[in-house]
Amino acid sequence: MEPGALVDLVGRAAPHGLDSVQLRLRGLPAREVLAVGEALIRVLRPLRIPLLVNDRLDLALAMDSHGVHLRADGLSPHVAVELWERLHPGNPPILGRSVHSVGEAVEATDVTYLIFGHVFETASKQGLPGRGLPSLAHVARSAGAPVLAIGGITPDRVAQVIGAGAAGVAVRSYLTKAPDPARATEALRRALDAAWHESGSP
Repeated sequence: MEPGALVDLVGRAAPHGLDSVQLRLRGLPAREVLAVGEALIRVLRPLRIPLLVNDRLDLALAMDSHGVHLRADGLSPHVAVELWERLHPGNPPILGRSVHSVGEAVEATDVTYLIFGHVFETASKQGLPGRGLPSLAHVARSAGAPVLAIGGITPDRVAQVIGAGAAGVAVRSYLTKAPDPARATEALRRALDAAWHESGSP
């Protein structure tokens, strides 16, 4: 998706139930990622929705975002927190990490949340079977931080992943391919609220 279209999509979807936005633009020069991030912050800040930058701690700090999401093989969360607090003492980041196994989940300390996937088959991982609900449940039980499920997430699957122990969901293709991002976000939000209510989650 083109950067301009991404900013437009987020602007349309954000008021309808997004809790946070992760900026993931692999392959673009740092200057372009920074410009997109600053544009997104202008959209999200009035709505009090945090922006997290994928993997690039330097760009997250440069654009004054709310935090960073680290790859499973990326920078240590402990190091990321130390570097962040040197520049923002007393203002810790929202810090996420991608995990793909119980071992990675157990090792991931100093994080705000984890993302586990892909749970179901998804167009962004063509040819690779989903890791499944039992694996999600195992990771959610073992992790020391809330786990968000990603991969093939749609409103009709939300109850399944929350029932398996996920604290929430993360989506990409679901929104980027939606004809109407606002309505798609509303549908996902309703499904989440219903699943949380059914499970007794706060």
